Parts: sequence; structure tokens; C-alpha cells
Amino acid sequence: MVKTKITVVKKSRKKESFNKKKLYASIYNSCLSTQLPRKECERVAKKIFKDVAKILEKQTCLLSEEITDTVAKAMTKHRKELAFMYQTHKDLS
Repeated sequence: MVKTKITVVKKSRKKESFNKKKLYASIYNSCLSTQLPRKECERVAKKIFKDVAKILEKQTCLLSEEITDTVAKAMTKHRKELAFMYQTHKDLS
């Protein structure tokens, strides 16, 4: 999916390589926090990750906030509470 090397600029301005496993895990964990069954979390997380990866693969450098916004928009299409949990978790991190 995400084939090009993407640099992520964190809030602290630290730069790191995009980690697709980390993104998938954060989406999946947001689903779990809404009490969805694990199978449903896997299905939703795969779909959202796929949608977001299509957008991200066109980029070479992104702010972490841009990734959060992109994921939240994709989550809202599925279930609004997923986006809320994802954004809330990110705000607390």
C-alpha cells in the first residue's frame, strides 16, 4: 500500500519514518475502545487503513496532525464514535 518513504513530523518537530503497523494498531485500538467485537474491529480497521493509505502514499512528508485528521475523516464515514475515540486518544498522548 504505502510504498514511498514518508517522513512524519511530530508535534515536537521530531521527524520519523511513517510506520504503517503503528497506524493500523491505533485505528484497531480505537475500534476496541468502542466495545466493537474483535472481528468487526479488524474489518473496520482494514477498511479505514486502506482508505487512508491511498491518500498517504501520494505524500513524502506529513505532519502527524494531518495523519490524525485524515484518519478521523475516514473513521467518521464508518462510525462517528470511532473518530471521537481516535482523536481523544491522540490528544491524551
